[in-house]
Order: sequence, then structure tokens, then C-alpha cells
Amino acid sequence: MTVTSVVRDAVIAKRGSKTNESIVKTGRILLSTMAESDFVLLESEDGFTFSVPRKVACASNILKSMLDEEAAFSESTTNSCKIQYRGVIVLKIVEYLAYKVQYQDVNAEDITEDFSERIDPYIALELLTAADFLDT
Repeated sequence: MTVTSVVRDAVIAKRGSKTNESIVKTGRILLSTMAESDFVLLESEDGFTFSVPRKVACASNILKSMLDEEAAFSESTTNSCKIQYRGVIVLKIVEYLAYKVQYQDVNAEDITEDFSERIDPYIALELLTAADFLDT
């Protein structure tokens, strides 16, 4: 099973607010055909939530540990993690984790897409600290 079997739009809406164009953002997230329990929620500090396949979230060692069913973390029972970074940063983390899962079995020489081109210089430092914390 590959993560790239189905591509859907993920809608990210701020919690507790009305859904309209000013607060709803869409991002392309690579998904497989999965059951609802195969997804986890990642919530940013500014209230944005991201529904992400468990396989993609577990590409981060920290998230994998938090979501491990044998661990005593509450995240493993609720299938949700609060990440102390802004929504734009969490979105880029999710994009990178999907990229990482998509290309995990591909030789580095065969990858033609460069993920670094997707990173806005204005968020680079904050993204670097988030990636370090999440051990991606």
C-alpha cells in the first residue's frame, strides 16, 4: 500500500469559528484509502486542526512515540496531538512528513522534486526548530 494511491484535499479550519473563505485553508495531503481510525488530529497552538493519516504522522519519531498504543500518553487514546507551533508551521511539517513517506522507498538520485523549494524564507527558522523538536 502506498500513500500516493489517493490524493484528497484536506480542509483545515480554525476551531470554534464559522467556516468561511477567510479562515478555511486547503492543502494537498497524500492519503491512502483508510478507515477513520487510521487518522490522527494534529492541533496547532493557534487552533488549526489537521487530519493526517497515522502512517504520515508516525514518520516523526516524537509523534510516533506519543501515538504508540503501548505508551501511557493520552494522545494514544484520543488520537490527537497538540503541537505548540503556529498552523502554517504545522502545515509545512505535515507536508514534509507526507513527502518523507512518499519517497521512503525511493533512491535519493531518483527524486526529482526538491522539498526545500516549498519553504518560505520567512518561516524557515521556526520550521527548523519545529522539525528538530518533532525529530523528523
